[in-house]
Amino acid sequence: MVMIIVLLMVILCVQDTFMQYLAVKELKRQRWLYHRGYNTWFHHQGEPKVVTKDYEQGSYMYFDYHLQESSAQQAAEVKGWCPRVEHDFVFEYQYMEDGIEFGSDQGGVRSTIRVKSQRTCG
Repeated sequence: MVMIIVLLMVILCVQDTFMQYLAVKELKRQRWLYHRGYNTWFHHQGEPKVVTKDYEQGSYMYFDYHLQESSAQQAAEVKGWCPRVEHDFVFEYQYMEDGIEFGSDQGGVRSTIRVKSQRTCG
């Protein structure tokens, strides 16, 4: 799990670089799926329960990278930077991202994978 967290941190913090390209390539090799609608990476937890031409439904692990301030009422609940599992999640194929390539002519990554993070990495 530590390796996955490191790869995701590279994707979030070192955008438009060859390092990001390699991190994305490794996540895809490990069968992680990027969801454009949620700007989040998902991984199957077992076989999907339902598969159609438009979506699949099942259990998926995802990495919650959103950092949130917790109130006293929410103090016991873990917020952000942790793996979570969503059961009976419907992953619509229209949101699945496949495209990434490294453009040596530009010196950076040309990718439709754009993780919108409110976290500043530095």
